[in-house]
Amino acid sequence: MVCFAKDGLPDMDRVQKVTSENLEAINRLAGRGRAFLTLPIIGFDTEIAEGAQGEIERAILREEGISPENFKVEENPDLGSRGTRRAAQCQVKPQIRVEENQGELQFVLPKGSYATVVLREYMKSIDAIKS
Repeated sequence: MVCFAKDGLPDMDRVQKVTSENLEAINRLAGRGRAFLTLPIIGFDTEIAEGAQGEIERAILREEGISPENFKVEENPDLGSRGTRRAAQCQVKPQIRVEENQGELQFVLPKGSYATVVLREYMKSIDAIKS
């Protein structure tokens, strides 16, 4: 399953299944940063992918002894989790400004992404340069 870009970022309101019929078109869109692979955050209403990807998702759930139904809380439905999907990768277009001995890094991420992951990758690059 993929989502499509809105203002250059993944838009989880526009999700589509990838099939053999649309795979080529989706690959072209992904190559241009207009479509993004999504992964499930499991909940009771999560739609598991089809094909090989769905088998992987199901196998992980089996290995962990988890069922989407485990995310329902009958006593208080507000505490349950419906589940969702998030883009697996998205392109970060940083703006970097360096003045004297200080640097500033600015970037925008979609909901559900972690700035600490982006910063860790930049720190790896800096550590590699220092070595």
